[in-house]
Amino acid sequence: MREEASIWVVRLMEGLSAEQEQQFFVWLGKCRDHKDLLFELAATWDELGIVESVFGKLSVKREQKALSSFKLKSFSVAALMLVCVFIVWQVGSAIYGSISTFYSGDQAQSSKSVYSTATGEQSKVTLSDGSIASLNTNSRIAVHFSNAIRKVELSRGEGMFEVKHDNMRPFVVEAGNITIRAVGTAFNVYRINADHIEILVSKGRVAVSYPNTNLAISGKTRVHNDDMQLTDGELAKIDGPGSEVTKIDKQTIESRLAWTSGMLIFDGQPLEQVIAELSRYTETKFIIRDSSVGRINVSGYFSIGDVNALLFALSNNFNITWDEPEKGLIVLHASSRQEND
Repeated sequence: MREEASIWVVRLMEGLSAEQEQQFFVWLGKCRDHKDLLFELAATWDELGIVESVFGKLSVKREQKALSSFKLKSFSVAALMLVCVFIVWQVGSAIYGSISTFYSGDQAQSSKSVYSTATGEQSKVTLSDGSIASLNTNSRIAVHFSNAIRKVELSRGEGMFEVKHDNMRPFVVEAGNITIRAVGTAFNVYRINADHIEILVSKGRVAVSYPNTNLAISGKTRVHNDDMQLTDGELAKIDGPGSEVTKIDKQTIESRLAWTSGMLIFDGQPLEQVIAELSRYTETKFIIRDSSVGRINVSGYFSIGDVNALLFALSNNFNITWDEPEKGLIVLHASSRQEND
């Protein structure tokens, strides 16, 4: 009965249709306790005025002992939130555009949005604070903004973040147990898997936090327990308990971030590495038949997902032939001319 009464309180807050009014009176007449529960929950949520106005509009008198028959129970904030979540799930719609959350004992307005891309898809989103989040193929972020913090959870894939400056609300990206904090900067986060994360800073400075990690810089190793600072042009590769920071040039930065413009740039990478990168953007599967073929270095510019352009380049520039034994499967191998050479 309490669950049913909770649902009707929400419906009364939203406004009843003619059909719902009929259903409401049928439910109300089934049991005397229904009305008592209705007023009890409405009072608990400080929505008593709405319920009373509906009863007044429908000329239904509220009995004086409605509230006295049940003692109002004290609900903890957490319990009340759970009840609200259950109700929203039951009625299939959100009660409010934002939910209340707490930070260090202070209540602050918070909102959450989720953005994702499919395989081969890229997306650019302007967040509510003016920051820009670009998502690469097969990626997903959940954005939680409050009065105290701007937090983005990267659950899979890769994201480029151009952060709007705001000293009062730090911008935080979480990828697994790794946290990247920035105020006004631009950086790329690639979550290869649960333990392997790559962070590239193209502008400004970020602080990276993660538990007890061996950090290698310029061939020297030190134990890192707190924050690691990254600045312009630095690439951090964090793999489990170890990490490595490398200074890269402008051209390499542009190559690594070419996906934001719908391009892939390769500059002498082995074909097996090129195929691994290309496979992120297409459902087509590749098999390299000959190990010597996988070691061939490839350079060039390719549109994301343009498999035909890559196959044409391999065939004409690298003497690599290919077969398609079935749809969606490409087998690469050395041409007869290359084998004879």
